[in-house]
Amino acid sequence: MLKDPCCDPKTQMCDPYDYTHYLKEVSVFTQVTGVLLDIGSLISVLPQVWKLYKQKATSGISLHMFIMAMYNQWNTIESIFMAQFNKVMACFQTAKCWTNLVSLFQYFLIFLGYIVAYTQYIYYEGKEIEQTKRLQNNLPPLSFPYATSTVTDAQHRKNWIVYSIFIVYMCISIPGGIVAGIYYGNCDTVFTTFIFIYQITAMITSVLEWVPQIIKTYKCKSCGSFSLLGMCIQTPGQAIGLFVMIGTKTAWYVWLTTVCSLILHTTLLVQLIYYYFFYLGGEFRKNKYITISEKDKQQDKQPSEDNLV
Repeated sequence: MLKDPCCDPKTQMCDPYDYTHYLKEVSVFTQVTGVLLDIGSLISVLPQVWKLYKQKATSGISLHMFIMAMYNQWNTIESIFMAQFNKVMACFQTAKCWTNLVSLFQYFLIFLGYIVAYTQYIYYEGKEIEQTKRLQNNLPPLSFPYATSTVTDAQHRKNWIVYSIFIVYMCISIPGGIVAGIYYGNCDTVFTTFIFIYQITAMITSVLEWVPQIIKTYKCKSCGSFSLLGMCIQTPGQAIGLFVMIGTKTAWYVWLTTVCSLILHTTLLVQLIYYYFFYLGGEFRKNKYITISEKDKQQDKQPSEDNLV
């Protein structure tokens, strides 16, 4: 087991190889809530992934939102990981550590969903460009009726580069946080300063992530390919996540992103509910009438018994 850099047996009554004393007692209620939160976090991102897969279209979704979401989620994960590094190390000594790491699991599961959705967006954007070229050159369209796009090849290449830069950034920051935790620990001022910086950048990227989507939703006056169901699950999840952070005695500066994100999630959720159910009769009713209309047309096309006779 690695030596705890925050434990000096000469000046403190501690075991430099025992990390379990950093673990806090967590109530059964908070543990159950945490488990439900982790499950809900995973479920909350699945509707967006499914909707993108089903529609295979990028309409109504801000690419800028996905880019900021990646940095926001990852910086939040990195800050929580570093803030709870001593508790993470305790996992090598006891399985009870998970009760103190619920928030870390929550954000990691949300991150997995978002990076899948981000990858889908880049892929479908390329398909939309290919479909546009085929139609412009009078070539047979792709087998799946992808939408057309105004995005150029040059812009798509830039989007791929931005995607690749994030992957590199993520891969570099993982060992960086681990090495810093091993050599300096949570007691080091510089180490905790970096945790605070990660939280501040995560909070800024949270604003940059959701404000463009809020603006785009306002301009489109529609949900588009954005999942209302996903937001209905994520928004309460943010509130519960904040409660669990408080219950597991997480440092106050780790809450910053969650509080900011909760406010922005609530704003977007109100927009989506309004445009889907109420604006100009509601997108929900329009989709329902379109479906009924299509069925009526199909019935009209079918020959009646009188015509057959």
